Amino acid sequence: MPQDAVNQMFSNIKTIYQFHHDFLLPQLQERIDKWENDPRIGDLMKRNAPFLKLYTDYVKNFDNSMNLINYWLQKSSKFSSIIREVQKLPECANLTLQHHMLGPIQRVPRYELLLKDYIKHLPENSADLKDAQAALDLVTKAASHANEAMKKIEKFRKLLEIHQSLRGINIDFISPTRELIREGPIIKIAARSGEKLSRYLFLFNDLLLICSEPMLGAYKVKAQMDIESMEVITIFN
Repeated sequence: MPQDAVNQMFSNIKTIYQFHHDFLLPQLQERIDKWENDPRIGDLMKRNAPFLKLYTDYVKNFDNSMNLINYWLQKSSKFSSIIREVQKLPECANLTLQHHMLGPIQRVPRYELLLKDYIKHLPENSADLKDAQAALDLVTKAASHANEAMKKIEKFRKLLEIHQSLRGINIDFISPTRELIREGPIIKIAARSGEKLSRYLFLFNDLLLICSEPMLGAYKVKAQMDIESMEVITIFN
């Protein structure tokens, strides 16, 4: 795999990691250690909030990252093998690489929620209140970039969860453009015998999956259909 593909795949994640590891988190830890003498974090968050805009580039590149990961998982058996081995590590908690790459996008909105909760519990005469409110304004602006992408990414997260539960699917399932429309159980009536069979459907904007009923959280794919040329006919009994 060319280095350029790796750089595009992971965007500026190294810079984001270094910012947290080398600057923000050590500063927060120092404040916690000295909390009894200096109980404030508003000034610290205010000073560091502008750096949270680093996430903007990461969010903008997310779709491209997912496409590259899917492409190289299909093209490179070595890359695919490495990813499978890494995902088996306890630190990965049986989650895919795509799942873990959602994490940075959620970080800034979490800072926003934490600051709101922090301010809510500050006394009105707290010396940290003004800085904390200023920090919240800055973090909220940074979070807006992530929040705009969150709805789309939550749909993508759902897609990843479904993919992990499917058995017997033989298509390139993960795609940033694929969205779940509806899912649920149905009764299928066999055309020849009239036998009633329990099935579970996943309807996407471009695909229909007909699965067996879930067993231990897994769905066996019985049929997959491209909905582009599909026609729905209403039948009255």
